[in-house]
Amino acid sequence: FKRMAVALRGSHLQYSEGRLNRWANHHYHNSTLSEAMTHLMIPTYDLVVRQPHFFKSWKAQGYHPTGRETPEDRDYRIRDMVGASLAEPGLFDPKVISTRSGRRITVIDGNLFAANPSMCALVSAQRLHDHSSAYSMLSLGTGRDEQPLSFMKARFWQPAQWHKQMLNFAIDGSQGAVSYQVDKILPQGSYVRVNPHLELSKPVKGPDDTRPSVLRALRHAAEQEIKENTAYSAYIEELKNQVYD
Repeated sequence: FKRMAVALRGSHLQYSEGRLNRWANHHYHNSTLSEAMTHLMIPTYDLVVRQPHFFKSWKAQGYHPTGRETPEDRDYRIRDMVGASLAEPGLFDPKVISTRSGRRITVIDGNLFAANPSMCALVSAQRLHDHSSAYSMLSLGTGRDEQPLSFMKARFWQPAQWHKQMLNFAIDGSQGAVSYQVDKILPQGSYVRVNPHLELSKPVKGPDDTRPSVLRALRHAAEQEIKENTAYSAYIEELKNQVYD
């Protein structure tokens, strides 16, 4: 992110898309969603129809079509989807991308409603596999920075301060609610959510906070979570056996 930052006075953009686009072009070239070697789903938000939009590899491959749509109507270039999934408001512009058939959509990052997409994945799995009950799910988060907020501190906030925190409250609450729902739906022990608490002296400033202290905290949290929860290794081996059986 630091390398993509631009300092343009009065600009509405916080970051330039140039380096991101070059990185995506280098790694993905003209690869398309229909070429995915496993089921892939990426959540975004469509600004035009004001609804969630999911990129689904099986739709691009012709499975479970909706209405008269063709596989080409749901097939996008991977590099375009990468840009769409990173188009967080305030950091990058909304992304306008086209399918192989020429349909265009305008989307932003799906983190606003699917910071934890476990329920989205479960519903799609049930759709693809005829509502089988034999599911196991490993959900990987990016760490939680849950700084306590006392009553004495919050009671004196002005509307602008509440507005600044509302998005964080919504995302944190959504992640917790989804984890609770999926954990209750699946058999005991079938759902594992890895999203460790980050031990920071100061709160994370945003999703683009790349201060050395934050990066060290992310690495430390991941190492501690793996070290203290040896069950993860056994669970991952079980998932691998299910995939390759």
